[in-house]
Amino acid sequence: MACNRRLRERLEQAAARDRFRVHVPPPSLCTDNAAMIAALGYHNLCAGRNVGLEQQARASGPEPALTGAP
Repeated sequence: MACNRRLRERLEQAAARDRFRVHVPPPSLCTDNAAMIAALGYHNLCAGRNVGLEQQARASGPEPALTGAP
């Protein structure tokens, strides 16, 4: 969402109207979470942890502990 241009514009408009500051990193620093998700999946798979497609995704929650990369 940090790269969403329209969202940034709306936040800046609201900040000007309601007099608060918005601090958003530049788009070059806002990357997709896919790389982090893939890395976690890789480490889980290497550790023998996997789940089937019936597993429900969670927006938050504890991540499993990683035990060294192979």
